[in-house]
Amino acid sequence: MRTALFAELFALAQEELAYFKAPGWFAAVESLPLTGTQKLQRGALQSLLHTLFEDGTLVDFRHGKSRRARAAG
Repeated sequence: MRTALFAELFALAQEELAYFKAPGWFAAVESLPLTGTQKLQRGALQSLLHTLFEDGTLVDFRHGKSRRARAAG
């Protein structure tokens, strides 16, 4: 279910953004780690991303990020 949503988001990003600006990885999380002033906690975010990568939760769309893939699609 989420993979289909991520594919749709990636397709939209490919249409609207330059190929190098489209996200290559997608993951669904409950919330992002924030500081008391609502800024991202970059260290905690990095740890979260490592955990998501190790768990296999991240969905990889990097194969679609090339000039040829955008021109063909």
